[in-house]
Amino acid sequence: MNTKLLKQDIVTQTVRKWLQLGRYVPGDQLPTSEELANYFQINKRTVANGLAPLVKEGLLERKTYHGTIVRAISHVETTGNEVALLTVGQSQAYGNLANALNQQLTPHGMYPVLIDEKLVNKIEDIRSFLMRLTERKTCAGFLIEGSTNVPYELLRQYPMRFPRQVYMFRYHCTQDIPGAGYVLIDTEDIGRQAVEYYAERNVRNLFIPALYERDYSGPHSSMQEQILRGILKHAPAHGIKVNEEAFWRLHRCTNTFEHVTRELFLSKNPPDAIFGWGDSHLLEGTLPFLDTLSPEWRHKLSILSIFNMMDRQKAGFPSFDFRGLEVLEIATDMILGKQRREKVILPAKLVMA
Repeated sequence: MNTKLLKQDIVTQTVRKWLQLGRYVPGDQLPTSEELANYFQINKRTVANGLAPLVKEGLLERKTYHGTIVRAISHVETTGNEVALLTVGQSQAYGNLANALNQQLTPHGMYPVLIDEKLVNKIEDIRSFLMRLTERKTCAGFLIEGSTNVPYELLRQYPMRFPRQVYMFRYHCTQDIPGAGYVLIDTEDIGRQAVEYYAERNVRNLFIPALYERDYSGPHSSMQEQILRGILKHAPAHGIKVNEEAFWRLHRCTNTFEHVTRELFLSKNPPDAIFGWGDSHLLEGTLPFLDTLSPEWRHKLSILSIFNMMDRQKAGFPSFDFRGLEVLEIATDMILGKQRREKVILPAKLVMA
């Protein structure tokens, strides 16, 4: 059987590929019919016949005096069976997500593509990874932990090259991306749960040892600040004072952690509670330093943390779990088309020691 493509079909497939690879993005004007005729070595009528299916699908629009324009659309045909997983590599948690994703995709003939953990904090390397991954074909979707280091502008600029984007846990961008899905953790609710936990233990003076954020550009870019705001919203009703000044001194790196912590805990009114940014940071940094001031501090304080990345009994304090496997399942269903891509906000789960 002769399966040779018609010339107009070659035009259709070629231009479709250009759109998928982001050579032309929404709002761009395609080359003129004469230019395309010269490129494909065909007449202009055949060019028009080749573009017609793409116009019918809504990928292109013909405008008087403006030629053929690429339309902004939410549905894009994909050609690959890879799903890219872009998330901060946090040892066991990262591996658990990757394994779970592989199990969810396998029945659908798909598989995950993972970025090297050593590159995950470098935005230029992430951008390079994405461009190389989609150089020859479009992926089935992109599962992205929305940290500050995500190249949002690239993903927004080329929606046809990066279809079915779903952001997980957090989203550090001021504007939503059209057609994307979101499965995020409710940071204000973390603040509410934390305050209620502290109130039950009669906490009056809370210390939040923030981590320095080099790429901070406002509340949208910092989960630390979002949680702080949630705590500040609910703390006054329970008579809990939050040392906001100490938080910002550390967040902006105007003083060292040792300097601020020593100053607070040797004062006349030391903190009686700590909210830490991650289990390992508390166990490897905050609490050992407090032991150098007085070994009794560790046992006097009401302590909370986030990420729940180790055995709670071993850690000795409660931690907020971000429900990674549940988030991943919802996000994967959005990629597979089982669930509409929308914004889903989930409360974190406080796991007790």
